[in-house]
Amino acid sequence: MRVRAIVSACCAVAFCAAGAAAQTPPAAPPAASTARAAAPAAGWGADTVRLSVDIGVQGGGSAPSQSSTLQIYQESAPLNVSYGTKSPLLLEGGLGVHVHGRFGVGVAISYARSKTDASVQAQIPNPFYFGQLRPITGTASALQRTEVGTHIDALYLVPVNDRFDVMLSGGPSILYVQQDLVSSVNFSESYPYDTAAYTSAGLTRVSKSGIGFNVGADFSWRITKTIGFGGLVRFTRATLSLPLSGQPSISTQAGGVQAGAGIRLLF
Repeated sequence: MRVRAIVSACCAVAFCAAGAAAQTPPAAPPAASTARAAAPAAGWGADTVRLSVDIGVQGGGSAPSQSSTLQIYQESAPLNVSYGTKSPLLLEGGLGVHVHGRFGVGVAISYARSKTDASVQAQIPNPFYFGQLRPITGTASALQRTEVGTHIDALYLVPVNDRFDVMLSGGPSILYVQQDLVSSVNFSESYPYDTAAYTSAGLTRVSKSGIGFNVGADFSWRITKTIGFGGLVRFTRATLSLPLSGQPSISTQAGGVQAGAGIRLLF
């Protein structure tokens, strides 16, 4: 009897253990690592400084028009010059600093340089007879014009997605212009001096600075955390009066539409 009781007790323990084992769920296999590196966030994020370097073109400029009077043979000689226009190569660099939220401040420097021709028309007095003007026409070639702009801006960032954003900007601009102007004409004449012929123009290089404005947008696509590429569109304008010794100043409009593309560095 005692042996039977012991065998029955062992069978009961074994049965209970088997039941408990059957009810215990299997251990879950180790989870596979599926975490991905987070994409760099667009916008200022942790960035406090943005640098940009662009190359492009400047268009929409306004060429000066000159009407003045020369003194030849003790008589007034009207001079009219029409300067040509050209869309010059543009170089641009900018710095933006985060201030608060989506706002920042920035400064950018733009440089544009071109060479154009000018159409020259003048009335040359007769060396012997007063009031007998002789017309001459010609071309002054390779006149240089240089523009340098300093743009001081308020910035506002518009994030589009994790990598792309748009930076809106606007503020005052200081525009510097250096321009070759026609200051005299050279001509040939011979007896009986009824006519004269244009030979060349005397040039004077003048310069002037003035305050204008600018508005623009910078488009940035982030490749890595600190490097990206982008494009710039800006409109800037200032009206300047170029001085010319002994003649009326010449009005010109500096700036225009600036467009370029280049690299972006974010820190």
